[in-house]
Amino acid sequence: MEIPQPKKFSVNNFWENIIEERRYLGQYYALLRKGFMDVLYACVPGSGNPWNKINQLVMEYRMGKEIGDMVSEANRVLVTFTSMSRKKGLDKDGKQIPVPDSELIEGGLDMAMFKKCLLQISRFMGKIYDKPVPDEVLEFCGNPTDNNRTPKIDISALNKYDLAQNSFSNRFLCAIVVDNSLNMAMSGQMENVKTCFDNLVAEMLRSEDVERSAQLYVVTTGNGPKEVSGFTSIGLQDGLIEGGQFEAFGANRMADTIDAALDAIEAQCRELDSRSIGYWKPWLIILSNGRWLPRKNENMPEVIERLRKLNMNKVKAYVCAMPDISDENFENLKSLTGSADKLTNVAGFFRDVFASMCRNISFSSPGGEQIDIVHKEGIR
Repeated sequence: MEIPQPKKFSVNNFWENIIEERRYLGQYYALLRKGFMDVLYACVPGSGNPWNKINQLVMEYRMGKEIGDMVSEANRVLVTFTSMSRKKGLDKDGKQIPVPDSELIEGGLDMAMFKKCLLQISRFMGKIYDKPVPDEVLEFCGNPTDNNRTPKIDISALNKYDLAQNSFSNRFLCAIVVDNSLNMAMSGQMENVKTCFDNLVAEMLRSEDVERSAQLYVVTTGNGPKEVSGFTSIGLQDGLIEGGQFEAFGANRMADTIDAALDAIEAQCRELDSRSIGYWKPWLIILSNGRWLPRKNENMPEVIERLRKLNMNKVKAYVCAMPDISDENFENLKSLTGSADKLTNVAGFFRDVFASMCRNISFSSPGGEQIDIVHKEGIR
């Protein structure tokens, strides 16, 4: 295979430069982010999603799942750094205002996290350029055989950072359970859900009020709950939450996933209460084709009891069936809360979600009468 050699990038110079002593923590992260993006766009020219470029290079160079997963997690950290920087804005000369070291550390982006990211991105670059990671870089990063080498975003720390930085805005909590089981993929609905979800996130980020107040939690059901995003500012997760992460996988473990979503909602409500931050009644949206195996969901009766109890006063649940659902599977979904809606237009439903969220944030207040999702396009 021909190894791409970008004219304006030298991996050796990158390694020499990145481990030089810096005055500020943010300088390390900024240099790593720039070097990583330079490689991605040099090796996979043209515009495009960085996540797709990472996946393409991992496959082309046969890096294996471990490196692929690790470098993806490192990219999530760097995207978070970019989001934190973007929130600071520009100074009068048009230059980026740096994020203070104390705030980076509060958000979970400390020096130890930087070294984890550098190690995994260096392994990634080494595969592309057919070069071993220099001993100096390995020494700088610490023992590469250490089991704690995964640069994983600490959403809890990021959430506390967000609440401390923006303690005056009420919060709108929205949890979405996405059925990404193999059955959903076979129905042909998964790609549509991915696209529509990405459009929802883009709309949320374009709205100043929603970006400031909304906190989005997303979890998938395939082979058990997997968090795509945790409760924190949607702006701090710009670039992290993407429908591309809803890859079809395994059996539908709906019971465990609903349980995880309810746990997350209750935990975030306790955190907001402890800080005296107001919030609207959380939404729980469940998207599924209603097909799951009882033996994979043995705790479903207990979960249904919990869901129905919380749905009476603490949570507003919306159970939504995909357009092609069978009558039998629709009855499965209805059993969760006693009712369900059959979507006729998935894209329209997500537009309804955004419009109703905006109306709540703009025209209602926590503790007052709340606006439900108003179905104009998604359900006929």
